[in-house]
Formats: sequence, structure tokens, C-alpha cells
Amino acid sequence: MDSVAYVINSTPAYYYLLVPHLVLLKRYNPEFKWPIFIGTEDPENEHIKRCVDLFGVYLIELDKNKCEDSFWESRVATVERLPSYIKYVIPVQEDFLMERPGIGFKHIERVLDAMGGEENIVSARLMPCPGPKCVDPILPGWAVLGSTDEYLFTFQATLWRREWYTKYLENIIEYAKKRFPSLVQGSREWNKMAVGTNIAENMEGRMVFKKLFEHTIHLAWIRYDSRPNAVYECPFPYRPTAVVKGVLQPWAMELLDRENIKWDL
Repeated sequence: MDSVAYVINSTPAYYYLLVPHLVLLKRYNPEFKWPIFIGTEDPENEHIKRCVDLFGVYLIELDKNKCEDSFWESRVATVERLPSYIKYVIPVQEDFLMERPGIGFKHIERVLDAMGGEENIVSARLMPCPGPKCVDPILPGWAVLGSTDEYLFTFQATLWRREWYTKYLENIIEYAKKRFPSLVQGSREWNKMAVGTNIAENMEGRMVFKKLFEHTIHLAWIRYDSRPNAVYECPFPYRPTAVVKGVLQPWAMELLDRENIKWDL
């Protein structure tokens, strides 16, 4: 577990959610031990400073002049600059809010043991949203993603071998350069394209994924029940997407108020 890093990707517009994210993470998982890294182009931001003071997070400063503040590029740059002893990463977004206990560390340890013994296991999706079509477990609770799964890559919380995570996003960046040759990398239009088209998760990304990961194995937590709350019955029971199209959702406001967590826009 010492070789796992918890990596938060955020942008200045949503920095106000970083402290609430971490308060909930620690409140519902007091045994949480992974080092937390935040990639930021603005380390002097007050929200960022509070994260350091309150939670001892590690900052990785990103260079705007090298497009490192862009959507895909920020994720690549942050993970590439992690300490060398970090072998695995769990990249998350600031609007993944944990509203109940707790992280299934035993399940994650089991899959880490499997990854340690089998180099071809590249990732393990921690939340069954979306879950794999296959419900035949290769490990208790875990199944292999197949070529017919709609989502082979997702930005939902996933345990990754760090080098393969960045390799995939680098391939997506190169694909996007060819797909949208008129866009300047790092520009506002480039970022709008990256978020709006969501190549990494869509059908185009599936083609990139299948080519890159032809001989690798990707695991995902099985969703055994169609109940909406069944997504919480997993190793990482958070509620995703507190922000939709830049707007903090009413349920997230209610959650933070109920938990007595101060937040502001």
C-alpha cells in the first residue's frame, strides 16, 4: 500500500471543493494512509494552502507555459512527477464526494497482490458505475473488462499502474492533435474540446484503448444489483459528479450543509 498515491485533479474554478472532498474522505475513512498529491498551477491559492495545512497533502506545481494546466496534460504531468517509489495511482476529481464509510482496503490489497504477481493487470475500476458486463469474478468481486464493455476507460476512481495511465492519456492527446489539427494545444478551444468531446471515454477512445492495451488485463468491480445505491457496494463508495457543466448540484450542497462543511463559490 506504500506504493499507492491518491492523486486529485482539479482546476481553479473548482478548488473550493478540495477541502470538502478531503474532509469527507478522512471523516469516513480515518484509517486512510495513502499519500495525497494535488497537481496545481496555482500553489498559492488559499484553498490549496488550506489543503496543505489541514491534511498535509503534497503539491505538484504545473507549468501553464507547457500546457500542463490543460485537462489531459495536467493529469499526465502530475502523475509523471510523483516520487519514483509510487507504482500505482488512484486519480480522482475534486467533485467525487464520499458520503458514507468506507474504502474497502482489503479488496484493494487483494487486487494489488494480483497486480504484483501479474504484470499484465494494468488497472482496476473501483466503482461499478459503469460496472463490467461480465459478472464471472476472476477475484472475489472483480471481473475482467471485455471488448464489448461500453466503457473501457473512465475517469471514475480507478487503480492504475502509473506508467500505463499516463501512456493512455498521451495516446489520447496525440490522437486529438490529428483529429483536430486546427486547435492549438493548451488553448481554451483545446480544453473545451477535451472536456466536451470526451474522447478518452467515447468510441474514439475505445479504439485507442484497444490498440494500446491489446495484451493487457483491466479489472472492474462487479455490480450485482440494479438498485441505484448498489454503486456504493464497492471498494470506493463515493458519489461522483457533484459538478455538472460547471454547476454544483443541489444534492452536493445539501450534503455539505448536512455535514457542516463550509464551502463557497
